[in-house]
Amino acid sequence: MKKIIAAILFITCLCSGNVFSQTIQIIMTPKPSPYLADWQSKTETITMIVNNTTGTAIDCKIKTQLYDGNGSLIGETSLSKMPLISLSPGINQFHADDIYPLPAINFYGGTQLKIELAQTGKLPEDNYKLCVSLMNPTTGVAINTLPQCKMFTLAAFQIPTLISPRNDEEILETNVRGIIFRWTAVIPSPNYIVTYKLQVWEVPNGTSGVTAIRTTQPIVDKDYRGQTQALWPVDFALPEVGKKYVWAITPIDDQGRKVCEGMGMSMPSGFSVMSMGQTRSDT
Repeated sequence: MKKIIAAILFITCLCSGNVFSQTIQIIMTPKPSPYLADWQSKTETITMIVNNTTGTAIDCKIKTQLYDGNGSLIGETSLSKMPLISLSPGINQFHADDIYPLPAINFYGGTQLKIELAQTGKLPEDNYKLCVSLMNPTTGVAINTLPQCKMFTLAAFQIPTLISPRNDEEILETNVRGIIFRWTAVIPSPNYIVTYKLQVWEVPNGTSGVTAIRTTQPIVDKDYRGQTQALWPVDFALPEVGKKYVWAITPIDDQGRKVCEGMGMSMPSGFSVMSMGQTRSDT
C-alpha cells in the first residue's frame, strides 16, 4: 500500500512539474546589450510570463543560469540573494531586474572573465544560453521539471571606416568651408541610435597623427546622433593653409559608452590644407 501511495505521489508531482513547465514562457530581445547593468533598466531585455494554473498562490524563487558558447556556466543567481516571489493564480510577469539582478549573480569561468564581468558587467562576444527555473524556497528543488532557456548572440561591433577626407588628402584653401567628413556606420546595427563623435587634431611639425591624438587636445570635438557624414562644424575655426590635421570617429552608445572594443576609435586619417599657388604632392 505504501508503495502504491508513493507511486501516486511521484506521478502527481511529475505531472504537476510538467504542467508548470508548459506554462512558463521566456521572451528575450534579439539584440540584448552586452552590459548586464542595462538589462536592469531595459525591461524588454528579458520577460518571463508564468501562468499559475493551480488556483492557489505559490511561493518560489527564480534561479537563472547563463552559459557561454562552449556550454560552460559563467554566471548564476544565488538563491540566498534572490527575493521570495508569490505567483498569484493566473498570469504573472517578471522582467530582467527580477530574473537576473546583478547583486545576486555569482560569476564563474576563467580569472580574467570573472574580473571583467565583476568590474564591468560586460559580456564578451559569444553565443549564450540563458536558462530560468522556479525553485522551492525551502528545499531548493525546481518546481518546474525543465528550465526554460533562450539562446542569444553578442557580436563584436566593427569600428567605422573613414571615407573622406581620404588619408593624406590635400585640400585647397578655397574648399575648406565645404569639407565633408564621411564614414561608415557601426556594424552590426545596434538596437539603439549610435552617436558618432567627430574629432580633429592639428598635427604639429615633426610629429605623427597618432602622437597628436595622444598628446594634444582636439580642435574639433562634436557629436552627431545617427549621422554618418557632417560638414566642418561652423562653431569651430576652419583649418589653416600649410597645416596638417588628423581626424577620427568614435561611436558612442545610448549610455555614453564607447561602442567598440579597444580604444573604441576608428583608424585616424590625415589631411592638409594647401594654397592655390602650391603644387600638389601627388602630381
